[in-house]
Amino acid sequence: MIENTVYAEVLDFLTAQRRIWYQDLLKVVQETCDEVKRKLGSNCVVRVYGRDEKQKGDVFKTDVKIAEKITRNRRKRIEFEPHNVTDIVGVTLVAQYPDQIPKIVDQLVSDLAQFQIVELKCETIERPGYFATHLDVTSENPAFPDACCEIQIKTMLHDALSIKMHDLNYKPEGELDGRLDGLMKTLATSLDAIEIQSQTIRDLISERWNVDSSWRKAARLRMFELLPVWKEQSEFFDARAKKTLEYIEENKDELSICARESPIFQFAIKETRRLALEDLRSGWLLSAYLGLISEDRDAHTYGVVRVQDWVSVCLREIASGNYEADYSELWLAPLALMALSETSIAIEKSREIIKIGDAMPRDDLAVTKFNLANFLVEREYFRKSKAAERETARSEVESLIKDCSKLEALDPSAFHDLRGMMMVAFASTSSEVSQGIESIQEGLVTARKQDVELAETFYKLHTRLAWRRLLQLEDSADRA
Repeated sequence: MIENTVYAEVLDFLTAQRRIWYQDLLKVVQETCDEVKRKLGSNCVVRVYGRDEKQKGDVFKTDVKIAEKITRNRRKRIEFEPHNVTDIVGVTLVAQYPDQIPKIVDQLVSDLAQFQIVELKCETIERPGYFATHLDVTSENPAFPDACCEIQIKTMLHDALSIKMHDLNYKPEGELDGRLDGLMKTLATSLDAIEIQSQTIRDLISERWNVDSSWRKAARLRMFELLPVWKEQSEFFDARAKKTLEYIEENKDELSICARESPIFQFAIKETRRLALEDLRSGWLLSAYLGLISEDRDAHTYGVVRVQDWVSVCLREIASGNYEADYSELWLAPLALMALSETSIAIEKSREIIKIGDAMPRDDLAVTKFNLANFLVEREYFRKSKAAERETARSEVESLIKDCSKLEALDPSAFHDLRGMMMVAFASTSSEVSQGIESIQEGLVTARKQDVELAETFYKLHTRLAWRRLLQLEDSADRA
């Protein structure tokens, strides 16, 4: 029951001026929430919305509900006043997963501080049909003094549940059957368990993806270590292409995390696509580079398409006798596809290049075969062949290595690493993996001085993969 005096206090407190202050505070908070969504990306913050979406445009908690809250709290402590109500206005952020919520809170607190808006408290709220984190903030800004705002942060499943159960939560006391209250608690708890399970599945997928990402980074390093040579010695990069490349390199940290709407990303993708249409020779490289750096799926896909276009153009020109580019520009394309995690396409394009055979210089053909052998080994590691096909797959790798004997004589370390990973990828016993680890280590020991950094990159990655496979085989043996 709401006492008339409490309701009168609320009306006296919410003057026209104070409502303006609350609205101004809410505007800043909501804009900051939108900015946090942009910074962290839609894989973290799915949605931002206000109370006005549920209340036909009204941003304020109703006077009656404010009075109810004051009455409930005064039962606990008599000094609770209208200004102690922190959710007179509020915003909701919807997160993908529960473990992202602390990061969202930290970003909000940091970003709001620049507006003299500070954290009052942050707590997890659990009640029938409702799971959320509440971040209460208050203004120390003289433009909207002493106003408070509640930021609710929920996962997608709990946001959907709270919307569905909202009206039930506000039924008069005693009207809601106790059995239904229990069912709502059970439903909320079940959803929480599903959230944790989905988070675990995400982590398992991410763990595998991060291993694959390390492969991509190693391939990216190999690819773009060669890129400065092209910039300095090749004439096909015009001034605008060089400027675009410099822009991407200068902003690569921002490009690796920014949202698609970012002006930096928009400029980079506009310029790379313009170049790809006007001059594929420089355009495919820059499109692939942006696809490698950015997490944007469209940028990645566009890079993959332009790399394949470049290979097709090169093969046509070679067949017609009109090819003028360096052959390294051709065999580098499958490496770019590999770096973009398109293993199957990298294998397909490598095989297309190898088919032209004698039309390529022997050294360039050997490099293409060496790279293909690496691609096949990686595919075998992450997606094992059927038992009947495994020996054929291994024989192909061994044949490719044999065709690279002159290349191996120049740089045996890369072949120690390749043979070691081949043993690991095709291993059926722990002893085979152990031999593979020794070969991988030999690859690092015998690396040429100028190749040590790259050799260490592959060594760290491949030994990690090898030990993982060793543990898997030992676990299987123990179970047997």
